Formats: sequence, structure tokens, C-alpha cells
Amino acid sequence: MNKIEGHAAILSANIFFGLNIPFTKTLLTYWVTPIGYMAFRTTFAVLLFWILQCFVPKEKVALKDLLIIALGGFLGFILSQFTTATSLRYTSPVYFSLIVALSPVVVMLLAALFLKEPITRQKILGVVVGVAGALLLVLKTGCSGSGKNDLIGILLATMSIITYSIYLIIIRSVSQKYSAITQMKWMFLFTAIIILPFGIRDISKQVILSS
Repeated sequence: MNKIEGHAAILSANIFFGLNIPFTKTLLTYWVTPIGYMAFRTTFAVLLFWILQCFVPKEKVALKDLLIIALGGFLGFILSQFTTATSLRYTSPVYFSLIVALSPVVVMLLAALFLKEPITRQKILGVVVGVAGALLLVLKTGCSGSGKNDLIGILLATMSIITYSIYLIIIRSVSQKYSAITQMKWMFLFTAIIILPFGIRDISKQVILSS
């Protein structure tokens, strides 16, 4: 994959992530709990990727890489998604999006610290433009704190981007070895093993199942 394809994939992922925020906020407000939300997503994802893996070449994953994938699933999906879901119960999607816009700053600093990647002027300019755009969105919408507790929501959103940024750093080496489907099938399997027991115990609290 060349740089243009990589950037297009990142842009597409961020568009879907942006669309996901208001939908998630609605689900958490009226239909599901944070654990229930994660259990539904994980169940669907693990089934999807294990079905898809039947149609692609098989890849043998080294034990060391499986451990990295498992850690990535814990940080990038369990901790990050749980704090994301809980954050959206306390603050507005606009405030949450503003905090998420700081994610490139965290990734850039962590990459410079652990991967020794240089912080270039282009990277700094890109981060500044992204943060400025998010701030402009907040100012234009006039959002002044429509959540139950914006401070808690913002703190949880900050925890979410930090854990997800760490996930991006540690999973990089594995991403260069295996296909996306191979990575996702194992990552969501490990995630499901941890999440589903809690989701089953929380199932009576899911309004979406009783409506």
C-alpha cells in the first residue's frame, strides 16, 4: 500500500468514526449500556472477521505477535471503547470530538518518544489544522456543555485517546506483517473472551432487547 492509499484509508476511517459518534451517543442515551454496546460490537465483529478469513489466504501468526495483538485489543478496543462509550454518556458529541482531535498530537509525541520518529513541520501543521477545525466546530455550534457532566466526559475522552494512541504505536510492527483481516480476527477474538462474560451479566439492562 502506497502513501496515497494509506492516507485515503485513514481519511475513510476517520469519516466513519465521525459518523459513529452521534449514533453511539443516541444508543447509549436510550438503548444500551457501555458494556452492552461493546458486547454487541465485539460479537458482530468477531463473527464477521472469522467468516471473512475463510475467503483469504491463511497466515500463521507468531506467538509473540499474538500477545501484541491481544494487548492491542485490550488497549485499543476494551479500554479505549469503554472510556469512549462512558464519556459519551456524560458529555456532548461535539465536546468529545474536540478532545479526539487531539489524538494526532498524542500519537506524534508517543511515536517520537518510543519509535524515534521525527516531528516535522508538516506533521505540526497538520495537527494544528485538525485541532483548529475541531475548535471552530465547537465555536460555530455554540455548544456550552449539554452533557450530564462535561468535566467527567472530557477526562474519559482524554483517557480514550491516550489508550488508543498507545494501541496504534504498539500494533504498528504487527500491522506490517499481517493482513488487516488476520489482525482483526484475533484481536476481536481476544476482546470477545474478555467482554462477553460482562455483557451477558449486563444483558437485562439493555433496553434495545426488551423493546
